[in-house]
Amino acid sequence: MKKIIWFLTLLTAISMVLAACKPAATPTPAQPAAGGESTQPTKAPEPTQAPASGGEESGLPDLGGREVTIAVENAYLPFNYIDPETGEPAGWDYEVWDEICARINCKPVYTEAAWEGMIQAVADGQFDAAADGITITPDRAEMVDFSIGY
Repeated sequence: MKKIIWFLTLLTAISMVLAACKPAATPTPAQPAAGGESTQPTKAPEPTQAPASGGEESGLPDLGGREVTIAVENAYLPFNYIDPETGEPAGWDYEVWDEICARINCKPVYTEAAWEGMIQAVADGQFDAAADGITITPDRAEMVDFSIGY
């Protein structure tokens, strides 16, 4: 019984700490078009550094400037969201994909998509990748490839 009380106390304390870390206001996500996906790509944030080119000298592939379509939900802070002050897309997913594309010479094209069909859309070839803080599960790994987790 003491172990259960100790565990519940610990769980309550952790919950309180996590609740205190929550931002005061969460921006309202943009509503996708009918069918769960926006037909308009969102504008990519400007890179903060000069792009490093891919190629043999870097050991990275060079995609020759080709567009890479990336599905985002824009509703998953801090990974991807629409900044309520600027109306521009922002977040970790945008920063990472901008850096990846700078290094392998490609152009990221972000397209808003509903979470529910995002992984299947990548599996079907509708998008080249999805960026939404996606957890790797065995079922998902059977459908699409994942990067190495950090």
